[in-house]
Amino acid sequence: MAVIGIDAGASKTAGLLLEGESILERRRFPTDASSTAGVERGLTETCATLLEIASSKGLKVEAVGLGIAGFIDHARGVVIDAPNQPLRNYPVRDILEARFGLPVRVENDANAWALAEALLGAGKGLRFLVHLTLGTGIGGGVVLDGRVYRGALGTASEPGHMIIMENGPLCNCGARGCLEALVSGVAIHRRVQAAPGAAVAERAV
Repeated sequence: MAVIGIDAGASKTAGLLLEGESILERRRFPTDASSTAGVERGLTETCATLLEIASSKGLKVEAVGLGIAGFIDHARGVVIDAPNQPLRNYPVRDILEARFGLPVRVENDANAWALAEALLGAGKGLRFLVHLTLGTGIGGGVVLDGRVYRGALGTASEPGHMIIMENGPLCNCGARGCLEALVSGVAIHRRVQAAPGAAVAERAV
């Protein structure tokens, strides 16, 4: 069975075409996070490109999995809030299903990554796994007995927006002193650039 997996981050959108556990194709595009329309365009272009590749290989894609940074209502496929992208109450599952006629599953990107590691990667065979991501933001995922742990509000494993410094730097979520505002890749780059004589590209950080 062929499926498409998409990781929609704040700086890049990456896509995979898979058959079973084998990766057949990879594609990567910059994310246009200047508008909701820009993010949506990147998602649809990534999916359309991989569908064309699948067709050229004689493969039928059965489903699309989307991991996206932010607070996700995975049951409804809605992005409740993505602090580093202009997505608020965004029904991404319905939009992609209507566009491509395929079932779409939406998950927080760190949760999806954690589950993949637990089932197929470094955590295979373990009962408990904690996964942390560091990039434009900071994310986390917890897997217990093969299932993503979400907690009462569905955001149990999101460390990036824990406030660890009173009256600290302003975070994209609107709060001050979040972990993400202090030690994410963007935050580290900002501090390095502010140092005397510094000139470091963000991708180097």
